[in-house]
Amino acid sequence: MMTSLERFYAAVRFQEVDRMPVDLHDFAVCAKISGKTFDRFAFGPEDMAEAQIRLQKEFGHDVLLVENGTASLAQAMGCEVSLREDAPPAVTGAALRAIEEYDRLVVSRKILDAPLLKANLKTVQILRKKLGNSVAIMGRGDQGPFSLASQVTGMSELLMALADGGLEEELDHLLEISTQAGILCCTAMIEAGAQCSPLAKVRQDRM
Repeated sequence: MMTSLERFYAAVRFQEVDRMPVDLHDFAVCAKISGKTFDRFAFGPEDMAEAQIRLQKEFGHDVLLVENGTASLAQAMGCEVSLREDAPPAVTGAALRAIEEYDRLVVSRKILDAPLLKANLKTVQILRKKLGNSVAIMGRGDQGPFSLASQVTGMSELLMALADGGLEEELDHLLEISTQAGILCCTAMIEAGAQCSPLAKVRQDRM
């Protein structure tokens, strides 16, 4: 009988498994069972970790998907974020007025201190400390490069630039910056204790 982490590692390496590993995309359910409004839950690593553990004990799934919505990396890159009691935080304002301002974006480890992203990283740390290698912890990558770029500039601005042409070089730079921000975020999730995170790698833990 495999442990959840052994099952996860075997599956991603295309090896034989006793059954396919299960991942529940349940962060919204975690918020619900915590008894906290979402605008409080999203900033509470202890609450997020406790709810993840509670649901894993109930359902026995193999992968814990850690996130608090789709605005954490965008907030870290300077976007305006609206907090809601009954739903995850949402991006309500772009970080840039125009794509040509891409050079205002700075990707450094300072973005990891943004409140939403910091809460996710701390949640991963708590889960890894309490659960060790019993289950796989996935630090959610939040947004891919194109999605992040659309949040940073505004979806309409980005799509119009793609349709009109003429800003190919600026778009290349913007997508490269978005890619580097995503890699930094996901690598930080691995460093915090997650065994995997999109855009980063599967951590080769000794079991």
